[in-house]
Amino acid sequence: MENATKAMLMAAGVLIGVMILSLGAALYSELQSYVESSQETMRFTEIKAFNNQFTVYLDRELTIQDVVTAANIAHENNIEYNIIDDVDINAARGEETSAYVAVFLDNGAGYEAIEADIQDILTQLLAYNIDSKYRCTALLISEVTGRVYEIYFEKDS
Repeated sequence: MENATKAMLMAAGVLIGVMILSLGAALYSELQSYVESSQETMRFTEIKAFNNQFTVYLDRELTIQDVVTAANIAHENNIEYNIIDDVDINAARGEETSAYVAVFLDNGAGYEAIEADIQDILTQLLAYNIDSKYRCTALLISEVTGRVYEIYFEKDS
């Protein structure tokens, strides 16, 4: 009888141990899914904030200063991702998988990319287009990254 009592106590101890381990595994799984969900929400919020810097130009009458501002934002982004030399720029421009943001301005003869050399042409753009009005005609968002990767501006007629 004494052995049966000891066996029952040992079995109860093992069952309690298994229950504690199961509870720990369940808690770990829940915490892991919560962390992943929080990280996904943070990524989505960052992408949305990034895209909002460019989507504000849609469906609005713009000045050349707005176009230059968009090009500067793109230029700063491209510097942040270290896409600064001509070889990297040419490889990244127009690629949905890249973090590069290209800004195109219709110069009358077609679209010209202005984000890479915006600092060099800034004075010229402002001087010759000060009274001109512009429109954002296209804004491309990557299906891969969810980020804006191209934005197009043209003179409003």
